[in-house]
Amino acid sequence: MGAQGLAALGTAEGTTTRPPVLQDHVLGTEHRPPAHRRTPRLTLRLPAAGYRLTLSLLDFTVAAGLSLTRTGDPVRAVLTGTVLVALQVAAGGYRPRRSLSLVDEVVPTVTRVLLADLAVGRVLLPPAPATLPLATLRMLEFVLVASVLALAGRFPVFNAARRFRRRPARLRATVVIGGGAVADRIAEHLDRRPELGLAVTARLDPGQVDNAALPAAAAGDWPHLTRTLHATRARVAVLVCEGVHPVQLDATARTAARATGEVWAVVTAPGLVPAGARGREDLAGIPVARVLDAGRVTLGRRGKRMFDVVVASGMLVLLSWPMALCAIAVRLEGGPGVLFRQRRVGLLGREFTLVKFRTVRPTAEHHADTSWSVDHERLVGPVGRFLRKTSLDELPQLWNVLRGDMSLVGPRPERPHFVATFGGTVPNYGLRHRMPVGMTGWAQVNGLRGDTSIEDRVRYDNYYIDHWSFAADLRILLMTVRAVMVREGR
Repeated sequence: MGAQGLAALGTAEGTTTRPPVLQDHVLGTEHRPPAHRRTPRLTLRLPAAGYRLTLSLLDFTVAAGLSLTRTGDPVRAVLTGTVLVALQVAAGGYRPRRSLSLVDEVVPTVTRVLLADLAVGRVLLPPAPATLPLATLRMLEFVLVASVLALAGRFPVFNAARRFRRRPARLRATVVIGGGAVADRIAEHLDRRPELGLAVTARLDPGQVDNAALPAAAAGDWPHLTRTLHATRARVAVLVCEGVHPVQLDATARTAARATGEVWAVVTAPGLVPAGARGREDLAGIPVARVLDAGRVTLGRRGKRMFDVVVASGMLVLLSWPMALCAIAVRLEGGPGVLFRQRRVGLLGREFTLVKFRTVRPTAEHHADTSWSVDHERLVGPVGRFLRKTSLDELPQLWNVLRGDMSLVGPRPERPHFVATFGGTVPNYGLRHRMPVGMTGWAQVNGLRGDTSIEDRVRYDNYYIDHWSFAADLRILLMTVRAVMVREGR
């Protein structure tokens, strides 16, 4: 859709109460958004919760029932069912998907049933005495029967989900962003498959926008993109990556994620596979990947906070004596005032007071708020240099972690003066504040600290946020320990 069409849409939005009709300039057809109001978020979550609960009860009943029939041990039966459900949850087996297919469930179901039986029968509970061939035969029998029953139980659940999604009131207004043959095929596929629960209401073609006229900071919100998504009441966006200019791609995906809540990226470049197996599906035989708003609070983020509290509390107790010795050394070298306090910018741009051991002379501290680095010989004494070299000056930040100002792992917190400076000159700098700042981070462990490229730091920080996981946090913490142990200086 060109700039004129989008401008016309903006005018129509303000002058009529009817849902706007958008001309599909590629397919030559018109799409009208559903006339019903946006369903409350709680109501939307109930069907998904029922879907997950049904599948989890199915798996638990099958695994526990067969185990009880085979062994007669109720404890083993309950444990087997619980482990299977836990494996399914961890692997995303109960995640509602747009494309529901029993064929796609065969290998994951068999694998998880086998792992659950092995975990209970070989690890958690001692195996019953039996010869190896007999034990193997019993295991294979259990895996085969449990997998068949679990898959058979999914057949009516999937059919019910498809019928539920086909209802006119449940169809989600969908915008296809991008031009070209792939976008045409995706739109046609969605029109033919109402059981996916997606109704195409608009086609937006960024190719008709003059990319040279768009500044880099606003490239993702090309004329009226946000207004168009809201005007069409779009709940889902399908972003065809090859049909969007690279300058617009990243910011377009983020804008669509904020406006709709559900974005699918269509990646068709040879050799490129969408990251994150749990978020991959296919539409019309083309792989798509779920694009998530990394700034939203999820169960995983709450778990990250709990991890921070437990680890920070333990480290404060274990390191109390080394921290006391550091405080004494700082006091002897520089006099009163062991801690250095400074305003920093954290999650969502909120300011907080960061605490560190003082490493510069008190007379120079007022320069630190606007000076990029303070590393002159006359300003930093021997104790300060040692604390900086070993990163011991950072230990008081564990208190910031415990307070909730920071996390153990995250983008490095910056001073307000430089946040204001870089925010207006460095693309995507503000996106660093989608996650709590951290004592260490992906940029720091890759050598981007001190007087290094701000653009590279922003790129690494946003990469970490977009691909966050507990495994990534643990890896960064281990890399930080290694860097401190080998005394990689600043």
